Amino acid sequence: MRISHFFLCVGIITLACLVYVWQNVCQMELSYQLLTQEKQITKLVDQNRVLRYNVLQLKSPAAIEKSLLAAKIKLKYTTPVMIAHSDTESRQLLVDYSQKPSFRERTKKALSAIFAFRSEVEARP
Repeated sequence: MRISHFFLCVGIITLACLVYVWQNVCQMELSYQLLTQEKQITKLVDQNRVLRYNVLQLKSPAAIEKSLLAAKIKLKYTTPVMIAHSDTESRQLLVDYSQKPSFRERTKKALSAIFAFRSEVEARP
């Protein structure tokens, strides 16, 4: 009787030890998976930041102008056209942009071109 109790206790203790070791192994595997996923997340966040910066750079007028100059593409001004408004009240109205701007508009445009700091005004991430 005592020998069977001894083997039963040894079996239970062995089973408890095996369950404990198995739990620790599973915990270690999960921690490694968590670390790899955290590294992947930080890598993707950094890549997203770089891509957003590149999109902002490519959208800037200065970058577009540089790429056009590098490709030696010459742009021509379009001919004056009439543009239709899309709102419901003035759908029937057409605006003629072929008229010359007034003296006030030309001076305003010239002054804004002189005092505009394009490189400082551009948004940077």
